[in-house]
Amino acid sequence: MELIKRNTDYALRVLTLMGKYKKGHIIFAKDLAASEAVPLVYLHKILQKLQRSGIIKSYRGRFGGGFSLNREIKKVTLQEIMEIAQGKFAINRCFIVHGRCSRSKHCPIHKQLQQVQKNIDRALHKVTLARLVKARGQAEE
Repeated sequence: MELIKRNTDYALRVLTLMGKYKKGHIIFAKDLAASEAVPLVYLHKILQKLQRSGIIKSYRGRFGGGFSLNREIKKVTLQEIMEIAQGKFAINRCFIVHGRCSRSKHCPIHKQLQQVQKNIDRALHKVTLARLVKARGQAEE
């Protein structure tokens, strides 16, 4: 089982590359795709989700336009990126929609799993795009 799906991996690769530049720096989708080894058709779908969320901004242009970061990278969390790219992460389906499971009040493991879920959510929320960009820069040195 994977915690981070392929579309989240692609989103993280692209966002950490974009995060190396100043806010507003425009990068073409084809350049992002080539640099990060992401299929262009797949990348467009991811970029569209990120644009709708407000993390990035899209620009129309004569040569296909481009994309830039639209928010401060220190305010974008790993949890937010994951939810945009792959939906809410939950260790069990009963945590996706509150009250969905009729057994949750009597389930002997629900409270324990709920604490695990809270810990994971807290950890994912602590990791910012700025931190990931910094780690990427250190790895490339």
